[in-house]
Amino acid sequence: MKVKISKNGVDTPKGEFKVLGINYDFVMVEAKDGRRVFRTNEVKIIPEDNSESIFAYYKDLLKIKFDNGMTMNFYAEFINFLEDIVGKKIENIGVLEDKYGFIKKGIWEKKLFVTINKARAFKINVIGQKYSDDFRFTIKEVSLSDFMDQCSLEISNLKSDIKEKRILMNMYNKAMKDMLYSGLNNNKTIFLKN
Repeated sequence: MKVKISKNGVDTPKGEFKVLGINYDFVMVEAKDGRRVFRTNEVKIIPEDNSESIFAYYKDLLKIKFDNGMTMNFYAEFINFLEDIVGKKIENIGVLEDKYGFIKKGIWEKKLFVTINKARAFKINVIGQKYSDDFRFTIKEVSLSDFMDQCSLEISNLKSDIKEKRILMNMYNKAMKDMLYSGLNNNKTIFLKN
C-alpha cells in the first residue's frame, strides 16, 4: 500500500510513499529523510492490489486491528459478511472490543463487539487459519437493552481502573516528594529530569 500526502506544508514530503504501518488515526511512511507519521486524514490511500482497495471505500475498517496470521482479504470478507447481514451499505463501524488470539496451532480467533451505522450492535466471532483466506464468521445481534447494560458495566469497570491508577500515581508522586525532601535535608544534590 502507498499513500500520497495531501497536507501542504513547508516540510511535507511530495510524492507517493510506501506505508510501513497504518491504523484509523495514523499512517507511518518511509520518506527520504526517514520514517514519518501523518494523520490518515492528511493522506490519500493508493492501493497496490485489490485487497487494499477496500480501505479507500471503508476507512472505518482500519479501526479493526490487523493481527499476526491474518491476511488483508479478511477485511473484504468481513465487510461483505456484514453487509449481507445488515442488508445495506456499511457507512460506520464503531469498534468497542477487539480481542485476538490463537486457539490452537495455526488457528486464530478474533472476537469483536461493534456498532454498525450507529444503529445496531453485534458480537462477531471470526476463526481463521494462519495466513489463509478461509474465515468462519458467527454473529449475534445485541439488543438495545443488553447493549446499554454491557456499556454501563464496561464504563463502571473503566472508572474503577482509573481510580486504582490515580491511587497508584499519587503513591509515586508522594514517594518522589518524600525522597526529594529527604535528599534536601541531608544536603545531597538531586538532579531532576525535565
